[in-house]
Amino acid sequence: MRYPGKVALILLLFCIGHCPAQDLTVNILDQQTLKPVVNAVERLHYGCDHSMHPIELKQKTNAAGTTTFHSVSLQPLEFCVFPDLDTYASQELPYVFMTPTDAAHQHKSLNKVFTTLPAEVSFHVRRRSFFERLRHLSAYD
Repeated sequence: MRYPGKVALILLLFCIGHCPAQDLTVNILDQQTLKPVVNAVERLHYGCDHSMHPIELKQKTNAAGTTTFHSVSLQPLEFCVFPDLDTYASQELPYVFMTPTDAAHQHKSLNKVFTTLPAEVSFHVRRRSFFERLRHLSAYD
């Protein structure tokens, strides 16, 4: 298919009016102090397992270290959520959200899988040093 990202976007827009949408709340905490991390970028990828060009939503955390993605749905595509890995190292793997039917057919994974919304998840992160960020970025080359 020539435009997989556009087809996924059309399916997503169609589903917004026809699929039950709920909120997903994400908390970002410093792994050492357990204090909220302010202005951390949180990413949500639709089609994280199936698409070469997933639809990505990004939001920053508020003063309480929380961000809420409104009107997310488990259909037509699964999605995964994780902190910006260029800036932060996380103890947890990305969380995956999918329908119960898709979860039953999924191969074993190390990622924690959620099959219901609304949901609330937390990540414990450590800010990468300047040199760690350079090394992390060079891994993409």
